[in-house]
Amino acid sequence: MPEKKCFVISPIGDQDSPERKRADDIFFYVLPEVLEPLDYKLDRADLIDSSGLISTQIIQRLKDDSLVIADLAYYNPNVFYELAIRHVTKKPYVQLRLPNQKIPFDLANTRTIAIDTAELKTVKEAKNRIKGHIDHMNEATPNPISSALDELFLQGSTDPTDNSIGEIKKMLSEIGATVGVEKFTIDKQLQEAQLRAKIEINAADRISQPLISLWSSLNVFKSNNDKLSVELQEEVKRIEDACKNLQWLYSSLRRPRTEIHWLSMQKLHNQNKESS
Repeated sequence: MPEKKCFVISPIGDQDSPERKRADDIFFYVLPEVLEPLDYKLDRADLIDSSGLISTQIIQRLKDDSLVIADLAYYNPNVFYELAIRHVTKKPYVQLRLPNQKIPFDLANTRTIAIDTAELKTVKEAKNRIKGHIDHMNEATPNPISSALDELFLQGSTDPTDNSIGEIKKMLSEIGATVGVEKFTIDKQLQEAQLRAKIEINAADRISQPLISLWSSLNVFKSNNDKLSVELQEEVKRIEDACKNLQWLYSSLRRPRTEIHWLSMQKLHNQNKESS
């Protein structure tokens, strides 16, 4: 099994600075308790011990490592630059921040875990959330860059459905561009959630019929071929696994829209407060 590597990007700062203390606390005390039991090997830019250009090594790690953890504390520009490189790969990443830290708009819709290394409660909560995030992460992780590239691809598609999805995603981007994080109201969040639901339901509907046909064909094949060679059995198993993955994706896309319900209730609550 290939070695699982996790590259940590964070403000490093000078010796004895708040940035260095936080970076060391997270790297040496918080993350090992979560990642080492999962067989990840941790590394950080200033601790890379191989020779060569450090910038080349960092980019290589951002491109190749199984996981990247980015601490957005102190708004360090290098961290955001390196995180953008990771986004291009579409590979898994975890974002950390200081409690009460406002995240730039482009990253505000990405789950970011708050941690104050001086507060044991937030450290414990952060450890649990990091592990939960890793347990549920996918091979391809959505992010602002990959979403923008997908949007451009869909808008340029000759498929009318793809084109419609692209237009909806463009509308989402335009909604986001008109407001800052501080002014991102419940109305805007609800509008975005509803549009996102349309995209996902549309995608689910496109998966449904091919999935039914694939399962049906597979069952017919298996019923007519009860004695298969080992190679064919393995191939059938791979197809079955692919069907199960598609079925899980379909179920995920058609899941109950709890976010829309919560935002609707919050909007109603706000309206009642204003009228009272």
